[in-house]
Amino acid sequence: MELRKVSYTSPGEVGKRGFEDLDCFKLALDVIVNTHDFERSLPADENSI
Repeated sequence: MELRKVSYTSPGEVGKRGFEDLDCFKLALDVIVNTHDFERSLPADENSI
């Protein structure tokens, strides 16, 4: 598995921010964004149930 740099930067002072500093949180945000981008790329008839 290839590790990659995440695109999210937490606001605030380094070391005093909280869960936003966790790499797993940043990667989860990337998964959400990529999933939404993929969903938007599907044909319209695929999105309707």
